[in-house]
Amino acid sequence: MSRSVTGTVRMETPYPSEPTGGEGDSEAAYLSRELRDDIRIAVDRIRSDHRAALVLRYMRSLSYAEITETLNVLDGTVKSWVSRGGTVLRSLLAEGERGRRKTAEDDAPASALP
Repeated sequence: MSRSVTGTVRMETPYPSEPTGGEGDSEAAYLSRELRDDIRIAVDRIRSDHRAALVLRYMRSLSYAEITETLNVLDGTVKSWVSRGGTVLRSLLAEGERGRRKTAEDDAPASALP
């Protein structure tokens, strides 16, 4: 976490490492990497204050009180930012999933469609 010139908090987002496994795990590794990329893209699209609260809560495992102190805002504000950020994140991830399904359907041969 660092502060910008304006005093706002910027979060360096830690992402989980690649899954380990044998050769048979290549599909799981690909899907895990794809999901991680989708999450990274979605998180980057969330409003900065909501993103900071989400990262502190779910990636850094801080309590609401710790986030309140870190961001220097009221407890209710932190709870609101986490809730709203989570709602936006779920929506963005669902939107991405619908887009992937639509692309897969468009790419499927006509004989494969029901």
